[in-house]
Amino acid sequence: MISELNNWPKYKIIHKSKITSFDFLLDHGLIKHIDLDYYYAVPDIENQFYKIKCESINTSDDVETMVKAFIKKLNTYNELKDCCESLVGKIAELKGVRIKDVREEVEIPE
Repeated sequence: MISELNNWPKYKIIHKSKITSFDFLLDHGLIKHIDLDYYYAVPDIENQFYKIKCESINTSDDVETMVKAFIKKLNTYNELKDCCESLVGKIAELKGVRIKDVREEVEIPE
């Protein structure tokens, strides 16, 4: 096999230090180890790389799950904020001061 790889430009033999996304390429079998820190790219590496990347991105279930989780967190945040605003209003009413004064006192930004 090594003798077949003597044509470095044809087989894209490169040193590990020059390989971007080394772990990804190795994990997905897009580069093969030759000797020491030298590797060669499998034929048609560019197309295979983009195919794998696109498959990992184009998962609509993951996107829908992420959007639902985000909306749930946003709803929780809004409920907590409303509760906090209500408490600040009650404190201001009990102290007989403006809401702005209470917000400044407890360091709540506008």
